[in-house]
This record gives sequence, C-alpha cells and structure tokens, in this order.
Amino acid sequence: MLRVLHAFVHLLEWVTALFLGVLTVASVAAFAVALVAEARAHELLAAAGIWTLLDELLVFFVVIELFKMTLAYLQGANIVPVVLETMLVALARKVVVLEVGAPQFIGRSAALGALLVATAIAWYLLARAGPARTRRGLADRERPE
Repeated sequence: MLRVLHAFVHLLEWVTALFLGVLTVASVAAFAVALVAEARAHELLAAAGIWTLLDELLVFFVVIELFKMTLAYLQGANIVPVVLETMLVALARKVVVLEVGAPQFIGRSAALGALLVATAIAWYLLARAGPARTRRGLADRERPE
C-alpha cells in the first residue's frame, strides 16, 4: 500500500512539472500576444505599453522559477535556495507593477519591502552557510552506521 501511495505521489510530482512546462509555454505566448497588441496599437514605446510588456515578462520569469523549483525537487536537490530565488523574482514583479496611486499604496509597499528584505537576508544567510546539500545526502548522513 505504501509503495502504491509513493508511486502516486511521484506521478503527481511529474504531472505538476508537466503543467508548469505548459504554463511556461503559455506565458511566452501571452508575452508575444501582448507585444503584438502593443505594436499594433502603436503603444509599444508608451509608458502603458512598456508596463504591460514588463508585467508579462516578469510573469514568465516567475513561472520559469517555479518550473526550476519543481525540477530541483524531482531531482532530490535542496530546494530552499530555489524557493528563495522564486520568492525574490515574484516579489520583484509585485514591486515593479505596483501602481503609485493604488489604494493602500503605502501599506502594500511597506509589506512588499519587508518581505523582499527578509527573503534577501534569508538567501544571503543560506549562501554563507555553505554548499547546498541534497535531501538524499542529508538522509544518508542521518542514518546510523
């Protein structure tokens, strides 16, 4: 029973990776559509056009980071650094597309800034801690000999 459950979980992991691959292709297509739409409207170099394209491009980068995280997990790697990188990219996207005149701008900006600083500090401390270890490597070391 446990073997069947383990196989099912592994299948779900691969389905997630496949879904993120499809999502990556869809985000590239969304960027291409936005690029063509802005070019046709002659808004490509206008501020609104640039923000639209930047938003679509940053969504693509977030999806790529999620895909990298899933692949690292499937390979048995330590995913903490990849999760932190994904968080940094996602937070950077939110900061870039945050509208100055939006309701509760100051509160949202402060919250995003605090999350960005906390994530950057965690990433820095993790980098100083030494080389990343795999989950399998840690499990092997914990086993009594």
